[in-house]
Amino acid sequence: MVPEYIVGYDGTEPSRAALEFTRVLARQTGAEVVAAYVYATLTSLYVSPFGFAAPSELYAEAAQDGRVAAERLLEPLPAGIGRRAVPSGSVPMELHGLARDDHAALLAVGATHRGTLGRLVPGSIAERLLHGSPCAVLVVAQDARLGPIETIAVAYDGRRESRHALRAAEALALCSGASLRLIAAIDPWPAGIDLPRGIDELDEAFGNHIDDVLEHAASGLRTRGFEVETHAERAAPGPAVVRCCEHGVDLLVTGSRGYGPLRTVLLGGASRHIVDHAPCPVLVIPRGVSTTLVSDDVVAALSAA
Repeated sequence: MVPEYIVGYDGTEPSRAALEFTRVLARQTGAEVVAAYVYATLTSLYVSPFGFAAPSELYAEAAQDGRVAAERLLEPLPAGIGRRAVPSGSVPMELHGLARDDHAALLAVGATHRGTLGRLVPGSIAERLLHGSPCAVLVVAQDARLGPIETIAVAYDGRRESRHALRAAEALALCSGASLRLIAAIDPWPAGIDLPRGIDELDEAFGNHIDDVLEHAASGLRTRGFEVETHAERAAPGPAVVRCCEHGVDLLVTGSRGYGPLRTVLLGGASRHIVDHAPCPVLVIPRGVSTTLVSDDVVAALSAA
């Protein structure tokens, strides 16, 4: 099976960055890349200021004009990239529908840097694409570092969502020859709070548990030939993961507490902070979504090597 990666593309800088990085990823995994441009049209329910519905000829003409403009935008893209011009008034809805219909493995989107306010503008297309996605979601910020995938970081704490993320990262690392960096954070107690007696020992035990969880996962990966490092930090999870990706990380993979198509991919907190602020592209694996990112041919070739 050859996985399909769909990139929401509209010719802007963020969408070009998303397409560029997705192509890098696809070359290593054997996936096909499809650039999808969703263009606006009149709807059959459109009512003019004069109180009557737009005639079908006007609707057809607007649809044709939109398709021609969309095809003109997609035409200069490099060979080997699929092109889809999709009519709709809702970009996220149509991209989600396209991903479901095509059984896509990944939906990529560009995002705009907004400094300390975060990259995903509330209500923007990029943000809405992260809600209810039927497949893995790749977010590539316009100013993210783009290049060969040599180090893949994974936000990992041993829970089911992070195990899904680790499996995806392992498959990508196998294709690219990248090393893995397992990152965990221990949220500290708020300063100035009188803690109950014995809580220090409990806190230390939890920290030791996280270290053991990381080392157990890393040991299993090393026995399979991966180069792995671990890093645990006592800090708020979102900022801690972002800091660990500031140097030498080319892709960050994280799980999500969302429930696939029925719930949001990101429910706030650490996952949202990571996507907003990570200096590298971020791959989100929604809970409940089964994603095969690597083609069967690449898996077979790697197994035979």
